[in-house]
Amino acid sequence: VWNVQKRPLELQAMLNSVNAIRHRGPDDEGFLLVDTETRDAIPCSGADSATQLGLGRIEECYQPRFDLLFGFRRLSILDLSPAGHQPMRNADGSLWIVFNGEIYNYIELRSELKSLGYGFHTQSDTEVILNAYDAWGVDCLNRFNGMWSFALYDIRKNRLFCARDRFGIKPFYYHFNRERFLFGSEIKTLLVQAEIPRIPNEAIIYDYLAYGVLDHTEET
Repeated sequence: VWNVQKRPLELQAMLNSVNAIRHRGPDDEGFLLVDTETRDAIPCSGADSATQLGLGRIEECYQPRFDLLFGFRRLSILDLSPAGHQPMRNADGSLWIVFNGEIYNYIELRSELKSLGYGFHTQSDTEVILNAYDAWGVDCLNRFNGMWSFALYDIRKNRLFCARDRFGIKPFYYHFNRERFLFGSEIKTLLVQAEIPRIPNEAIIYDYLAYGVLDHTEET
């Protein structure tokens, strides 16, 4: 969630969103608190975080000045070690990401990025995305073969860059009311927020019942 009007985050409400998809990631959890004015980024742990990481608990790290929060539930697939923890940062800490999916050609991209001078500390495709963005900016998407949904915070540009794969295999749900931008990999993360309307979208329901089509617009 990003409070674009620089209002304090409602911490418990955000934790409720992350807990709503606990079933998606039983192996680990992680958080990132960001003050987009000072560009301070503080990684934090939760109840299910790997203890080896040595991170402070989010309840202890939270301060009203933070206006951007990443929350993540991890299902370990490629790098099973705590090194694959998310939110993940790049080498100099200028980029942070939460990522759901798989980049099928990450080994080839990893080799190409190594030839450009990038180092790697994990065996994950998540780190490949971070370095690919650092090398090629938003054009990194043109090099990915796979399925993905991610949110990446660029501290240098103070930019939140969000993307999903071309076919929406990994969905990216979001709600923006010009005060807060909330996003998640399941709609459950949004519906636990009191401000999100729980109203049937009759036009889209009609399209499905009459024509059997889904995902033909940006509406749910």
